[in-house]
Amino acid sequence: MPRLSAHLLPTTVALIVNSGAFVVGTKYRIVTAGTTDFATEQGAADNNVGTVFTATVIGTGSGTASVEPVGDKVKGDGFYNYSDGIHTVAHYLDSFDGILIVQGALTTDPVEADWVTLNTQDGTTTPITANASYNITGNFVWVRAIATNFEAGTITKIQLNH
Repeated sequence: MPRLSAHLLPTTVALIVNSGAFVVGTKYRIVTAGTTDFATEQGAADNNVGTVFTATVIGTGSGTASVEPVGDKVKGDGFYNYSDGIHTVAHYLDSFDGILIVQGALTTDPVEADWVTLNTQDGTTTPITANASYNITGNFVWVRAIATNFEAGTITKIQLNH
């Protein structure tokens, strides 16, 4: 069976969204509170910058929030019973100010507790502007990516090859 390449996050991810344009059911992190009452309107714990919430309505006011995307699980080496466990991840970022996390799971039908962090790229102090690749070794059945603490920039793509 040939080795596979897949996208860990959809192309061009990580947007700042204005209140009034939230997608119900989507996870966000407050960037600016503005006049939006996230605690009352969205059920967030508070109105503080950095608080994560799941949108319950499209929102009102002048607040903004960043999308907290969790990529779909992608089949890893363990799914195909490959024995070398080598996974290569490449990320293409443009002035990305946030945290990019790659996770793996060893179970065939993972729940949230089954995911472990394999690599973290932190651009919160200095935005990441360079493309990069790195290897992760392990017979992971599934691999996924998460972007969190997003403040600015773009994730053009994150690719997995194994």
